[in-house]
Amino acid sequence: MRKVFIFASIFSLLIYGIFSAPEKYAYIQWEPVKDVEGYKIQLRKKGSETILQEEECSKPYYSVKSMKKGFYEFRLAPLNVLGKPIVWSNWNQLEIRVSKQPGLERAENVKIKKGNNSDTLSIKGENLSKASKLDFQSKDHSFRPSKVNVKSSKEIDIVINTENIQPGVYDLNVKNPYNKSIKKKGFLTIEEKQDTVVLNEKRIAKKENQSKQLSEYEEEVNKKKESNTPEPIKNNNPQSSDRKEEIVKPFEKKKEPKKETLAVVEKKEEPKKETEPVKSVTVVTQKKKEPELEPKKDIVKPTEPIQKKEPVPVAKERPVKKKKAEGIREVERNPSTDPVIDYSRYNGLGLEAYLSMIKKLGSNCGSGALPDYLLSRCAKNHVLLNLNNLERRNMYNFLRLRSSNYFTRQEAYNYFSSNCKHRMRATAEYLQESKKEKKFDSLEKNLVEITIEFMGKCK
Repeated sequence: MRKVFIFASIFSLLIYGIFSAPEKYAYIQWEPVKDVEGYKIQLRKKGSETILQEEECSKPYYSVKSMKKGFYEFRLAPLNVLGKPIVWSNWNQLEIRVSKQPGLERAENVKIKKGNNSDTLSIKGENLSKASKLDFQSKDHSFRPSKVNVKSSKEIDIVINTENIQPGVYDLNVKNPYNKSIKKKGFLTIEEKQDTVVLNEKRIAKKENQSKQLSEYEEEVNKKKESNTPEPIKNNNPQSSDRKEEIVKPFEKKKEPKKETLAVVEKKEEPKKETEPVKSVTVVTQKKKEPELEPKKDIVKPTEPIQKKEPVPVAKERPVKKKKAEGIREVERNPSTDPVIDYSRYNGLGLEAYLSMIKKLGSNCGSGALPDYLLSRCAKNHVLLNLNNLERRNMYNFLRLRSSNYFTRQEAYNYFSSNCKHRMRATAEYLQESKKEKKFDSLEKNLVEITIEFMGKCK
């Protein structure tokens, strides 16, 4: 009963998804359980109670490459010595997708003006899905659509906000899972935003307005002149010999300048006083008398010579060594400046030379699994890794390839097959030898082949 309870408490967190591998290597993978004879798996359609597949397997994974795309549910159970399920897990959701090469229809270059509004584009092609990733790239810039709406496998609507996008010609990239992609060159052109105000029209309107104001001003001036001129005076006197109307101009009085009266004041001249010649005057300045000081007494000079004081030597502070916590001791490792070992050129070393170099690094931590070059501190129950550069990370994952743990080796395969910077000659030679000597299962054998193929393509 105790064993069944342990399985029931652990197995609920057992499954963690589909193994990330190419389409032909699609697997369901879960954490292994100790002391069991195998596993049983059941699969059914989502929402149905009919079991489609029920099989036993000895490894902690199951291949689903024979199943069609769709939505499924599955559950697992570890088997005891008699081959019977100990406890079943809950039903888990499973979606199977088939990744195909995407296609794009021929389309003319689409032009969009940069602005604050969002533009919607329709992209037509083949094998388009929710898993398809779209992005636009130019020589210097790239961006992704703000929204993607998958109408069908042949049409996708995207929304582009051009507010923060640089103008230029962009290529369209459509990528499906497992590196199946297609590129459409010069698909989109984003143009500069143009001003809607025309300067010529502004100038014409300004000139018309000025001429209108000038004409109005001239009319007002003429009206004022007409109002200020007096009307003609008619001679209506019947006794005048000439009865014709005569125009008489109004008499305008000339303004005479005002006469200002000036009062003349006669100044009386005072008699000049006779000035006597100035005699020379002697100026005597009296100095202030300073208080008389007492006579200085004789200063007694010392008979003994004065000795110069030498500077007292100051004791230098010695660095205090911090006490180590209980159970922790510092790692004594070889310095990185060891002239015998060149850490920066070890990627080109062969397998034997690389292993001998690792032995030279030494291991004083106690476990002996990792060299001191990869450690920053060694504690009683754990170690702290020092993976601050590429050389240390490559060495660490190389040692993980030789681990007895299956999942540790799997992570190392993924590391060396993810980036060409991780490629090493020693890793390639080790994988070639282990592929011939060791007996791998089909899944690990495929991982080794993928890693070797990837490292061979790197230049």
